[in-house]
Amino acid sequence: MLLRRSCLGRLPVLAVSLGLAFGVTAAAAQGSSLSKLLKPDPAPAEKAAAPTTAEADRSLEERAAQAERDIAAERSGLRPVPAGATPSQIAEIGWLLQRLGALLQSQVDVSREIAGARAAREEAERSSAAAVADKDTGPHTVSELDEQYERLDAERTRLNSFESVATLNREELNRLEAIYKERQAEERLAFDAAARGAPAELEVAQLRTRRIREAMALLQLQGQLNEELAQASRLRLAQLERRVAVISASYRFTPEELDRVERALQARVTALDRRLEETSAARSAAGSRGGANASVASGAASAAASRARAGAGPMLTTRSAQYERATRRPRPKYRSPMPPDWP
Repeated sequence: MLLRRSCLGRLPVLAVSLGLAFGVTAAAAQGSSLSKLLKPDPAPAEKAAAPTTAEADRSLEERAAQAERDIAAERSGLRPVPAGATPSQIAEIGWLLQRLGALLQSQVDVSREIAGARAAREEAERSSAAAVADKDTGPHTVSELDEQYERLDAERTRLNSFESVATLNREELNRLEAIYKERQAEERLAFDAAARGAPAELEVAQLRTRRIREAMALLQLQGQLNEELAQASRLRLAQLERRVAVISASYRFTPEELDRVERALQARVTALDRRLEETSAARSAAGSRGGANASVASGAASAAASRARAGAGPMLTTRSAQYERATRRPRPKYRSPMPPDWP
């Protein structure tokens, strides 16, 4: 009886002791977690460095070489066939290996083109900087102005094509990303099938997923190449716009220039007339043979030639009017506005 009372009397003391011990342990655990959160991140030098361009190219070439070895082994029958593979699965594995080799080789080729495009873009940057520093004040001729305008239009067309390619590239990449997610889901299901004794399904699913992944990598490289080309085109476009502004402020129009322009336009009209005659004859011949596609193509070419022919005549009239105005009134020495009827 006395022993029971003594134990009951010590219960509050034990409870307090256990509570203090638990509190100290919890505080220590909380302190360790807090110290982990407050621990500074490792220095950037301690983190893994991103691979350089040369290392990435070397790794890509090694993977392409390995893919070629896998293709050769599959063709020669040295590559092991997964257990339980059906003839259709074996044929699909061979086809997927060939597609992987082609995609990797295309990546190698595009990466080399990127290096060349990057060098061309850097050269365009240096040329643009030199053009800004050049203080050419003329005088210039109207033929030079026409030439610069033609180059400017061609460069704008080229830049528009690069921008269109970039849009199509993004759309195709988004489409492949959706397919890639589906292939990953199929690969997870194939793991369950492999656990049940069907490893062929897993290998096919893995190759399908890898093919989409390599196609996405190829699209990304093509996007990088297109961006390098577009940047170089923007630099050339800005340089041509500055050149046109300089020539427009100080060009002259002499009788010799007028004769040269008239001869060039007349030659263009003659060439377009000949093209119209050839296109009309080709369309008549295609119609007699019943070739619908050839007739449509020749009709489009004839329409394009007609539009160009229609634009050549007004150009000759415009140039003559410009010459008349230029010879009637004096022009500033280094500054002159563009003619209001410039085509």
